Amino acid sequence: MEILARKKAEGEKAALEQRILDMEEEIREERMVRESHNIEDNSQHGSNSRRQESPRSEELVNEQHDVQCGDDVSDDQHYDDSEDENFLDHRRVATPSPPAMEITTTLRNDAAPRFAHDELVGKEVILYAILRSDQAVAKGIIISTDPSFEVGGQPLGRQYCEVIVNIVLKMDAILPRPYDEMETMGDADMMSVAWPYNKLKVVNKTSKSSHGFAGTSGRC
Repeated sequence: MEILARKKAEGEKAALEQRILDMEEEIREERMVRESHNIEDNSQHGSNSRRQESPRSEELVNEQHDVQCGDDVSDDQHYDDSEDENFLDHRRVATPSPPAMEITTTLRNDAAPRFAHDELVGKEVILYAILRSDQAVAKGIIISTDPSFEVGGQPLGRQYCEVIVNIVLKMDAILPRPYDEMETMGDADMMSVAWPYNKLKVVNKTSKSSHGFAGTSGRC
């Protein structure tokens, strides 16, 4: 029985590691697609502006040519009319193109996260004890924030996310949602657990001078 349980745990561990790699690849692809959309939309907007200005410039040239070719108009009147036409055409050509506010708004809506905490997927976090808010019990990586996703047969809901535990700091810490044979943090090493957002903190990799986890600032 122990051999079978060990093989099962090893298989689940390998599957979870592969899932982390797949999700990281998906995140990179989504970022590349969003950047590509930004470049295409900006290029299309510039091309439309040039197409709008070109017909107006041709109209200006044609109108100036017609005014200059009028033989039945006196020189003074011809000068005044040409000046008026040039002034009006100049105002029409110099009219600014519509602002790109609509394009920017559309891009922001397309890039909006699917879930409230979707931007946390792939982030390394510190997990804090359920009973003691100042005690760090483990570190892990968030791999799902989908409220409908199930961990241990129970949906995450809006208050929990799925975390892969990769460093255990307190072996006997009780899990908020035990399942199967996992009841403590020691049982959840390299396994998937459900953890509440208000009991975790995103790791700031740019600041490594801190040696303790007493504070709870930065909690989600």
